[in-house]
Amino acid sequence: MPAGYGHELEETGKTIAIRPAQRTLFTFRLTYHSLAHYARDQPYIAEDFIRAIAEKRGLEVNRIRGSDSVGFIERGGESMVNGEPARNMQGVLSLGKGYVTLTLTVPEKYAQRQEVRAFVAGGMESLLGSLRAGEM
Repeated sequence: MPAGYGHELEETGKTIAIRPAQRTLFTFRLTYHSLAHYARDQPYIAEDFIRAIAEKRGLEVNRIRGSDSVGFIERGGESMVNGEPARNMQGVLSLGKGYVTLTLTVPEKYAQRQEVRAFVAGGMESLLGSLRAGEM
C-alpha cells in the first residue's frame, strides 16, 4: 500500500477497497477472478481474455509498468456516492492465472484535487505494477 493509504476487504475478501488518508477523496477497488482451472490447458487464458474484451471495445491493451500484467483502463459511467455525482474509471488486467477488475470512483467535487490527479497520473499504475500473483 502507498504510504498513508488504507484498505478494507469487501465481498468476503474477494475485493480490496483502497482509500487515501483523506478517505472521501476516492475509492479504488480491485477484485481478483481466478482462471486457474482453465489455465492448465490454456496458459495464456487471462491475457487472451483481456485482449478479446479490449478488441470488442476498440481499446488498446498495454503492459502494466513494473509487472508481467497486461490490461486497459477506460472511463466508466457516472454514479452517485453519498447522494453526490461521481466519476468512474474501470479496467481489467491479467494477474498470474487470473485477472483483476478495477474501479476508481471519485466524487465529482474532488475530481480536480491534486491528490486525485497524482493518483490517476501515476500512483494507480505504480500500485497495479506492484501486484503479484500467488500460487493456486
